[in-house]
Amino acid sequence: TRGTKISFIEAIKSGFTKYLVFKGRARRSEYWWWVLFSFGVQFVFSLILQLISFSDSADNLKALGITVVVTGYFVSAVLLIPTPSVTCRRLHDIGKSGWWQLYMGLAIGLSWVLFFVGLGGLLIAEIFSESDILTSLFWGLLLLSLLSAVTLTIRWITWLARDSDSIPNKYQ
Repeated sequence: TRGTKISFIEAIKSGFTKYLVFKGRARRSEYWWWVLFSFGVQFVFSLILQLISFSDSADNLKALGITVVVTGYFVSAVLLIPTPSVTCRRLHDIGKSGWWQLYMGLAIGLSWVLFFVGLGGLLIAEIFSESDILTSLFWGLLLLSLLSAVTLTIRWITWLARDSDSIPNKYQ
């Protein structure tokens, strides 16, 4: 139901019990608690690895570092499926198809690829070319792709932060 919130623990349980469930709906709180959990777990592994690598006794902790890396990859793999699953259910909750995460992911990713192509082209044009037209084209690509990436990302976040549809939709 609209407005019903679930706790952090319930959201994690739901993420794992509905591991491969791409049907149904996920409340806003379920989605964002899952994102916080997933990010937090991966952040902890990264932090531990950084502490080990910058330690004065890094050579002595090499085996521990390898264990942390392998465990971190395993945890990332375990969290790989429920994240798109809960995102799919979240999109259903606002009346959108779960396929939108693929479309938006590709569009945002392509925008960033074009941004870096524009950046590389701009650097090459500045170093090797005296053509103002070429430099202007790369600046245009750079700015347009950055604007596109930022706009799409903001749109994506606003969709996921939106409250549930109060009326039933085809994704019940």
